[in-house]
Amino acid sequence: MTEETPTNSENTHFKNCLERFEKMMRKNERYFFDSGDFEELLNYYISNNENGKALKVASCAIEQHPYQVMFIIRKAQLLSASNQQDKALAVISKAESLDPSNTELYITKGSIYSQMGMYNKSIECYNDAIKKADDPDDIYLCIAFEYENMSDYYTALRYLKKALQVNPQNEAALYEMAFCHEMQSTHEEAVDDFNAFLEEHPYSASAWYNLGISYAKLDQDEKAIEAYDYALAINDKFASAYFNKANSYANLERYREAIPVYEETFKCEQPDSTAHYYIGECYESLGEDDNALKHYKMALKIDSEYPDALFGMAVVLERKGMDFESSGYIKKAISFDEANPEFWHFYGDLLLKTGFVPDAEFAYAKTVTLNPENVDAWIDLAHLRFQHESQIAGFETAAEGIKTNPGSVELYFKMAAILLAMGKQNDAMEVLRTAMEIDATRFQLLFDFYPEASKMPAVIDLIEAYK
Repeated sequence: MTEETPTNSENTHFKNCLERFEKMMRKNERYFFDSGDFEELLNYYISNNENGKALKVASCAIEQHPYQVMFIIRKAQLLSASNQQDKALAVISKAESLDPSNTELYITKGSIYSQMGMYNKSIECYNDAIKKADDPDDIYLCIAFEYENMSDYYTALRYLKKALQVNPQNEAALYEMAFCHEMQSTHEEAVDDFNAFLEEHPYSASAWYNLGISYAKLDQDEKAIEAYDYALAINDKFASAYFNKANSYANLERYREAIPVYEETFKCEQPDSTAHYYIGECYESLGEDDNALKHYKMALKIDSEYPDALFGMAVVLERKGMDFESSGYIKKAISFDEANPEFWHFYGDLLLKTGFVPDAEFAYAKTVTLNPENVDAWIDLAHLRFQHESQIAGFETAAEGIKTNPGSVELYFKMAAILLAMGKQNDAMEVLRTAMEIDATRFQLLFDFYPEASKMPAVIDLIEAYK
């Protein structure tokens, strides 16, 4: 006979324990298990999301090993996970007298209060845990989470910095620091914080990465790229750093440089639809439509319901004169993201181009409903109604657009053009004055909207006066 390996022996022992415990539950009997067996059973049921059985294990373990605080803590955690927080607190309070120096006990209690929305009580428990902990960085992190729950990001940052002082390798604290600055839009302070951290810990790839994000938020993409490069020098498999570096190149309209950096992410992790989509966008911006289509198709091969990639296909196909094919893709994009005003605006343009006027009007109206600040859509809708419905409908649409966008010089020039076309020159001149007061340099818009205006002496005189 060959001897069993230790692993096989352990597996056999656990299998026997599992069978014995299941039999015990089935027959409502009581068998003895040592604490190690109970711990393995707990881990097994929890990892298989069988919390009900795990709770039975914890209860039996407490009966047989009443002084093992670990089982009391696990039972409290399981009760809390099943929304029985009051029972969990009652259980955990029994453990405090057994082992008042147990750090996990106070952390668990803090977590239960957090789930109950009692964040200040939670913080009290975490502070008790800190007094007993050898390495309190994760507890400081827990306190930061509670302040985040209360939207007190300033105080959360203070505790995140404490966590990093204790353990500079705590990457979760670095990412939470970035999150807190993001929530406050304190991007300049984020740059200061990450630079200060990097002065003492220059080999933290995560810190360089988050510094890059902070620079990007400030539209300082050159500095962002430099920060991402440092992160990649430390960790050349850092896919997110490659991706964000490529985004910064794209923001700088350096599309040719962005493409190979996006492609670097494929060497670090499975190619994903988002990276292919952004590569497609870069090629589209470079006017290389076939390459753009190739990558949009790759994105859709990975995720057939990716609305932005469907939209990208629609835009490029329309540009190539393939309106019918474009229509199919934009309709599919809208089916997956019906609340996207950009999709509806493009669809309106395509419908108008292909002669479906009522449908185009609906699409433009949908656009301005979803995004009332889209001035171009208001102008398109006003023009369509003026041309195909009535002059007064066009005027009223422009007026409605101005109510939403009172500072839009484009809409004022459009309204002036409509009034001139209606023969209401006096009214048009009042509107034109308003437009010129907003921005006299844009007067060419009037002639674009209504070329005949360039031959009207009164219009020319007014424009010259403002120029």
